[in-house]
Amino acid sequence: MTPKEMLSEFIQNGFWATDLKLKAKENKNILSAMGVIKIDDKIALSSFRNKYKTVHITATGTITGTENAEEGKFEVLWDTDPELYQGPVPQGTKNENWHQAVFQLTTKENIAAVFPDLVDKK
Repeated sequence: MTPKEMLSEFIQNGFWATDLKLKAKENKNILSAMGVIKIDDKIALSSFRNKYKTVHITATGTITGTENAEEGKFEVLWDTDPELYQGPVPQGTKNENWHQAVFQLTTKENIAAVFPDLVDKK
């Protein structure tokens, strides 16, 4: 399945899932990162181009179910018609690892770039 087909399936069926083998030794960090995700957290899907240091957010949504997190799946209410960031990797005081499969945005600059509706626009 191509990334475009996967994205379409995620949006149509209201979920996000990884196809990585989470029990494999090299993916234990992904499984532990998924363990802290909870209902009402925001999620963004992105594609990262390391050569050009650019990122393209392809979808955003809100986590609605975590029952299958250990299998690598979350239920998601995807946003309709969101602002989707595309451009240079957002910088911040703690520049996140945009190349990783799962990571948490921690800086206000990055959250504002990816989820502009969450930041006070005053």
